[in-house]
Amino acid sequence: WTMHMGRLRSYNLSGNPVIEFPDGRRESTYLKKEESGVATYLTRDFLKLERNSFGWFLCFQDGTKWKFGVSRKVLYQGGLEDVMLVTEISDTYGDRITITYAGESAAINTITDAVGREVKFELAAGSDPLYPRLARMKLLYGGSVVRSFEYTVDAEPDPSPIGQVHLLKRFQAPLPLAPEDFTYYLNTFSDKRRYPLQKATT
Repeated sequence: WTMHMGRLRSYNLSGNPVIEFPDGRRESTYLKKEESGVATYLTRDFLKLERNSFGWFLCFQDGTKWKFGVSRKVLYQGGLEDVMLVTEISDTYGDRITITYAGESAAINTITDAVGREVKFELAAGSDPLYPRLARMKLLYGGSVVRSFEYTVDAEPDPSPIGQVHLLKRFQAPLPLAPEDFTYYLNTFSDKRRYPLQKATT
């Protein structure tokens, strides 16, 4: 699982697009009509997905709207997929949350709300664009850092096609709070992809 704000899968295929929500849930869509360059799809929960000359938009019953504004390659268990990512979330009052991404990867770079508060995600040096590692998360307001959270993530060998798995080893909340350290059981099970937590030290 990788943190994201919403994805649109199979959007460029002949079948119907699939919406992937931030919690990992997926909903298929079904074509309702297509005319004059505008295609409208519905989900079983009556969410409306629309493709027009401005892009792809998902409309919720309360008036919330997601804009899928950029395409990126995302690594799933079955291989690479081309997906559309949410770049804007708006409500009926005109308030907007905007999301940007780091370079050509699907990793979130910033999330900014309607009053200018920003969450910035910094990746670890040398992170693979397809399998990024989070190093730092900052909360900024007015250009100044209000809070900062540090993450130490190490790579362990793994028999999956990726060849490694990332494990959180340390989390540092804003000072003066003490860091939290994590250790894991490594390669001790018949299923080598299991890395259960062994100990958390605070």
